[in-house]
Amino acid sequence: MPMPELAGLMQDKTATDEGFRIRARLSHDFVLQHHANAWEVDSEGLSGPTWLPVLSPRIMQAGANGIRTIGDNEDKAAAYTAALRSDQDQGVFTLPRDLRVSASFLPDGVSEGRYVRSLDAVDPRTRVKGSCHVSAWRVPQDVPPGQSHTFKFHRAEFNKWRAHLVESGVIQPPSESVKAKLIRKHDARVLSAEVDPLPDEVRKRRVKEKAEIRDSIKSAKSPKAKSPRAVK
Repeated sequence: MPMPELAGLMQDKTATDEGFRIRARLSHDFVLQHHANAWEVDSEGLSGPTWLPVLSPRIMQAGANGIRTIGDNEDKAAAYTAALRSDQDQGVFTLPRDLRVSASFLPDGVSEGRYVRSLDAVDPRTRVKGSCHVSAWRVPQDVPPGQSHTFKFHRAEFNKWRAHLVESGVIQPPSESVKAKLIRKHDARVLSAEVDPLPDEVRKRRVKEKAEIRDSIKSAKSPKAKSPRAVK
């Protein structure tokens, strides 16, 4: 069977119809979450340094990761909902699993759809067939026959989508206190570098590097948010 265009496997559903399985470790489904205090600054794919929400995966596996074991004949959605409600009580916002992502925020060859993709896979160690769940920005790459597939993370497109989440009101912009806290953290890193007992040239280089990061954060802009909207 000829090797398919691997980015084309990143559909909004499992790639069963393609008749091809990537060689990769099987993995559980997940959702992405954001805490109001979790922000970072990046400029890749954007017009300049921008405040972006940190998104962390939450594995959706019954009996693990704070999700209770599912009883016989019980809908697993009930157990998942309870766990996510507990996260919400702690200030964590869960991006809906069916939140659509436009192709304009995705790597070339990846179809419009949900932010998590399920790829047919075969585990290279156990030979067990199943699913490999990845974000829509981690695209499998060509490898020599018999080797495990690697994934390329497309950060520029991911950053554009994270900015869009703020612009569209799905995630609220960072508070001034959150910004100030991160700036203070990097101010401290600059001061620490200035007194490091290192050779002068090494110390100056480190101070310069850390100061550039700090200054980039200070100059960063928040995506311009529109009015908040309900997420369906």
